[in-house]
Amino acid sequence: MKLHITIMLYFFLTALAAPELYPSLNSQYTGVVDRFEGDAAVILLEEIGEEIILPVQSLGAFIEENQWVLVQVKEGKPVMIRSLPRVNEERQTEISDLLDRLHIKSPQ
Repeated sequence: MKLHITIMLYFFLTALAAPELYPSLNSQYTGVVDRFEGDAAVILLEEIGEEIILPVQSLGAFIEENQWVLVQVKEGKPVMIRSLPRVNEERQTEISDLLDRLHIKSPQ
């Protein structure tokens, strides 16, 4: 946990020193809640292949593991996390379709 905080702090301070190198300081990302570790939630950000760790209470009551969310970032900090029910449904459909295809192709 300390390593994650140290790494996040390093990137945040680097971004403050040279914001032109970090155009994503004000942006939004699609991510999935990968897991909970105690009072922290680990969110994998799809577009940039990074993970962020946030306090569970910042997510809202209805956010669960494996749920897709939109993370809005302002000045390098996540400011809002919103559930993406349509993306959740699309991903579940994709997974079901892949499992069906695997089942059909597997020898009985």
